[in-house]
Amino acid sequence: NKELVTFEVFPNPTTGHLTVRLVSGEAERVKLTLIDLQGRVQVLTESGVFNAGELELDLSEWAQGLTS
Repeated sequence: NKELVTFEVFPNPTTGHLTVRLVSGEAERVKLTLIDLQGRVQVLTESGVFNAGELELDLSEWAQGLTS
């Protein structure tokens, strides 16, 4: 029986760093994909097992307005 994994992404929109917070009681296998407003994959993480916590992403080099 699979449980849903809860996550939060903030701030949105961002002009620099983005935080992804995984809220889970145990380690979970996740794959993170960020897609810009034109539908292009900009960030793709390897599938892996992550503990509950935060992942910081630096998006400061993205053109403004692509991550709204």
